[in-house]
Amino acid sequence: MAHRTQTVTEYMREATSTHLDALTELREICLQTLPGFKESMEYGIPTYSHDGKAKVSWNSEKDHISLFLMNPDIIKKYKPQLKNLDINKSCIRYKNPSLIDFDLIKKILTDIAQNI
Repeated sequence: MAHRTQTVTEYMREATSTHLDALTELREICLQTLPGFKESMEYGIPTYSHDGKAKVSWNSEKDHISLFLMNPDIIKKYKPQLKNLDINKSCIRYKNPSLIDFDLIKKILTDIAQNI
């Protein structure tokens, strides 16, 4: 996906049809669970910032959807629930949109919002 868009809405228009429903759900969860955060495009991907600092981003690539959490402690905390996914210190990669546990993402983002 080309990431030259200026807004998240434009970004969504370029999403592949296989990822669009998952990205739409992911965006809605971010908007609902991150009150006071600013949605913007940073480094070509949708980003949610608080007090000028990026806290959460996500991205759609040809073969996966990535969720970036800028707090490695959050990944550590939820690692047992993410055990079957491709994860590193700040990124969760979903090779198939059907693997996304939106309830868990909502819980993780709520945790982030409450601990800023």
